[in-house]
Amino acid sequence: MELLTDLLFNSRLLQLLAAGITLLVVMQLIPRLIGMLRINRKSRQLLQRLFPAVEILAWLLFIFWGMGKLWGDDPFYNTLLAGGFIFLLVLASWTTIRDVAAGVVLKAEDGYEAGQKIRLQELEGRIEHAGYRSLTIESASGELVKIPYSLIAKQSRILSVPKESSGGFAFRVQRANTAPSSELQSELHRQIINTPWASVTKSPQIRLVEETADAAIFEVVVYPIGKENGPKIERMLTEF
Repeated sequence: MELLTDLLFNSRLLQLLAAGITLLVVMQLIPRLIGMLRINRKSRQLLQRLFPAVEILAWLLFIFWGMGKLWGDDPFYNTLLAGGFIFLLVLASWTTIRDVAAGVVLKAEDGYEAGQKIRLQELEGRIEHAGYRSLTIESASGELVKIPYSLIAKQSRILSVPKESSGGFAFRVQRANTAPSSELQSELHRQIINTPWASVTKSPQIRLVEETADAAIFEVVVYPIGKENGPKIERMLTEF
């Protein structure tokens, strides 16, 4: 009986060794295959960034599978496996949990909103977007910086309420004449008020100045939150 147990254990050990070698070869080949794929540069870079995480996950699953192969008959193993999975899950997601929790507290305290100016210890700029895990800040140089809420919570913060521009920002927008001008005008109005940069108290003024068989040209006056946001609204409409 003891001999049979040893043979079974050795057989499982050989299977484990063969599977490990196979996984190692596959993990070595995948980066080369990614480089050979006929895809655009962004997609290739995304796959290359994701591969290390996939590789770690694959080896972790292999380790647990190997433990089950060798000691799966032991009742203590099931408890150990469940505890190991829970521990690794918490460990892998701890940074995310910490950032999300800090974000909930900071949003309740500070009430972040797009267009609001913020000053941290090493950065000053305008809030572009308040996400679940991080705050996106546009610096004075125009760079977008994402800072996790857990880091923001450790710093002193100075916030200022965004001021609406008293003067309007005027520009012209051309639209293909695919619908009545009134519908095109309503669509422009909807697009403007849905941006994070337009005033919520002053409605944009939109006037039809020229219309041909193919296109309609509108003169638009918007009241941005901060003078620097007027060109952003114009760019958003003209590139639509």
